[in-house]
Amino acid sequence: MEIKAKLKDAAAGVVVTYDLPTDLKSLVAKFGEAVVAGKAVDSLVIDIQAFVRRHLKGSEKVAPKTQEEIQALVAAYTPGAAAVRKTPVEKVGSLIASMTPEEKAALLKQLRAQS
Repeated sequence: MEIKAKLKDAAAGVVVTYDLPTDLKSLVAKFGEAVVAGKAVDSLVIDIQAFVRRHLKGSEKVAPKTQEEIQALVAAYTPGAAAVRKTPVEKVGSLIASMTPEEKAALLKQLRAQS
């Protein structure tokens, strides 16, 4: 497997190869069950921390969540399950709602010119 890495501010990086199995059985055979389980737990903790941070921070349209709300979300969290996504129409609606009246007028003018 090719693995790429570079420093944050560097233009160039390095590419190395490593015999890294891609299925569970082969990973356990190469590294042992304890190592594979430990790495899986480490990765899941990082994913859950990122999930929690997103809800702690909130966004322009969504207020930060409380401890209790975040705990309920984490309890229902399933790794690898996609979050509920907005439809394209919902995304556009959210974007338009955040625009100034001037930006909306310019967008409408641009859309009319395209039809």
